[in-house]
Amino acid sequence: MKITRIAFIVLIAAVSLLSLAAGAAKLVMAEPEVAFFSALGIDPRWMLPLGALQVAGAILAVFKRLRVAAAALMAAGFAISAMMIGLTGNTGFAVISAVPVLLALLAMLGAYRM
Repeated sequence: MKITRIAFIVLIAAVSLLSLAAGAAKLVMAEPEVAFFSALGIDPRWMLPLGALQVAGAILAVFKRLRVAAAALMAAGFAISAMMIGLTGNTGFAVISAVPVLLALLAMLGAYRM
């Protein structure tokens, strides 16, 4: 049982750090992110709500009672990003980008059970 708890903590920490990094890149309007949104014909200002969603999920994951909601927010942010990558036609990278979605959903399930 203790190993399961440690694995969950490592999982939620890893997903949170990934979400925080992805969201922060969008919030500071990093050039690769701006170029990516522009290439899709999406106004780069739409990065701000997506970045806020990803950062909010990462921050809320700190609080035990909010971890299910936090993981859901992170999964949603990752899913939106993966779908956008899919729109570029880069199917391989879109599939790889779905891995954080699955990890966030796994974290959500783990948070629900804990």
